[in-house]
Amino acid sequence: MVLFDYVLRQPIWVDSLSHALCQLATEFTDVSGTMNVVGDEVMSRAAFGLEMMKYWVIDAGENISFKSGVNFEGVQLDLRCHCDIAKS
Repeated sequence: MVLFDYVLRQPIWVDSLSHALCQLATEFTDVSGTMNVVGDEVMSRAAFGLEMMKYWVIDAGENISFKSGVNFEGVQLDLRCHCDIAKS
């Protein structure tokens, strides 16, 4: 299994996502356009993959390798969202 390191994302738990979507639909009706709903924590895709394997009790043992993602066509390295406005 190959996991991308140095590829940053902000995963979100489904409960948090559903709560945020309900709030957007009921409390922020004057807001429109494209929005990204993300978690607060920034993680590499490799760290996220390892956390998910731990959650699902999957032991990949020595069958895990890491790839940087740098110069990998189609892979954006940093997809962090800036959430300062949403938190105010």
